[in-house]
Amino acid sequence: MSKYSLLLIMFCISTATAVLAFGGVGPSFEISDDPLPQISNITITSDVLSTIITANIQDTSGVASAGLILKDNEGVEISSYVLFDDGAHGDSGSADSIYGAFIFPSECPDGIYSFDIFAQDVFGNERYLSDVGTMACGDISCVSNSGYTICATVDQEVSAFQNCVQAEGRTICITPGTSSSGLIEPSLSLSVPAASQSGGQVSISATLLQGGSPLAGKIVTFTDEKDGVEMASITTNASGIAAFSYAFPFSTMIGDHTIAASFAGDGITYTPANDSKIIFVDTARNTFHYRREIRVQNNYPGHDLIDYQLPIIINTAEMAGKIQPTCDDIMFNEIGGQGLEYYLDSGCGTAETLFWVKNPYISGSTIIYVYYGDPSFSSFSSGKNTFDLFEDWESGALDTSYWTAGGSTSPYWQTYSSTRYQGSYSGGNNNIGDDQQSWIKKTINLGMQAVLEFYWSVGSEPNYDYLYYCINNDSCTRSAGYISRISDNVPWTPVSRPLAAGQTSIKFAYAKDGSDSWWSDTGYIDSVRVRKYLEPALQPTYELGAEEPFLNPLFW
Repeated sequence: MSKYSLLLIMFCISTATAVLAFGGVGPSFEISDDPLPQISNITITSDVLSTIITANIQDTSGVASAGLILKDNEGVEISSYVLFDDGAHGDSGSADSIYGAFIFPSECPDGIYSFDIFAQDVFGNERYLSDVGTMACGDISCVSNSGYTICATVDQEVSAFQNCVQAEGRTICITPGTSSSGLIEPSLSLSVPAASQSGGQVSISATLLQGGSPLAGKIVTFTDEKDGVEMASITTNASGIAAFSYAFPFSTMIGDHTIAASFAGDGITYTPANDSKIIFVDTARNTFHYRREIRVQNNYPGHDLIDYQLPIIINTAEMAGKIQPTCDDIMFNEIGGQGLEYYLDSGCGTAETLFWVKNPYISGSTIIYVYYGDPSFSSFSSGKNTFDLFEDWESGALDTSYWTAGGSTSPYWQTYSSTRYQGSYSGGNNNIGDDQQSWIKKTINLGMQAVLEFYWSVGSEPNYDYLYYCINNDSCTRSAGYISRISDNVPWTPVSRPLAAGQTSIKFAYAKDGSDSWWSDTGYIDSVRVRKYLEPALQPTYELGAEEPFLNPLFW
């Protein structure tokens, strides 16, 4: 297979009065009283065998000669080329002031060289432009200068050869001999609904076109710039459309959100600027009938509390007839409208319904609200979104995206419905043999001191087979490095362990010795959580205000 080297030429203008476009307008000097020849509109076109350089050169007395010179990085001339105005050297026609030259790879050695261009009139007056740009000769795949990169792989038998140019973050690919005037950037148009309410799916789409034709199979990324969230990355269809449905999370800030779509391409391609639209998002909705103010007081002098889980007790028995029997239509919001993550712990329909509310920032006295009374509202209660670590196993399976599991025999850890502290499931080791183990672990980052709380139970050979847990010691075993361990037939027992601020690894494990199995031969864990913690005297307190008719959280 024969191969040809391709000559690649790029212009970078060092003179402030020069204008350059690849394959388009080149250096242009407007000096009306200057007797020297005028050089402008420098263009370049490449094919597999040669590169064509053209320039518009004019002089009132007539142009006697024109050419270009190649120099190395020390300014030594490597080779020179004559520019012709005869219609036979890539110029448009004879005697039309467009001068051109064919340059072949064999005419210059492999390397990168500075590029000069000059012209003389009939009186010997010469216009000489030094270091107009950079030329690469020979088997060089990429040349970079002044923000431009020209890349190529040349093969006579490859008809789909592409020449690539990068400028201002954009990479443009063209086939040999294609004029750069045909390099049309794609356009990206975005479509979003006017508004979105909590829990509702919104339809968002973008259309990617190039010169009016769709670009299919390209990835468009959608982001919510207000919250700094990447919403989705969607591949365009045959019509150039990338479309998806999206539900704004409960914690989304109420108000105008800039939804942006961007196309970064798939390797060597274009990168048009972001297209964006404004969408109004109302996560609080305006269909609740009631609200109550909650005034939260920080009692930890000199310290602001970040993402602090505050226990709030509400008498939901007195709300009977106003709320859903499941308490699903109770939610918490900041005064500015942003939904707060929360977890309904226990006691719905009683005088002491316990909620844990995650407060992003408590400094001095802070006001939040509880809203309720919407028969169509779906609960946003989430332990995993509220606590620093949470597991109740109610999904019925180990969440391997949340926990890391390991041991002697896969699947290592599983859920149990027959033995549980509360709810429908607990978690525990799988069926393992003698001298085997099973474990799960998770690493979290704590911004302040916290507490680990969970319940555990075991049925095992006494004093030999153990359920145990470890803090910041993943290499712990049933006999060393653990925080605590239990064996024999132990009923559900609560455990509480303080944790220091910083990165914290928590591991639960069940391990057996070399013989015998007793009871269920299983260790069980349930109701696991990690929450920020302060001594009782320093914990935030709150006052629950009176019930108020709810109008609209945006204008309260």
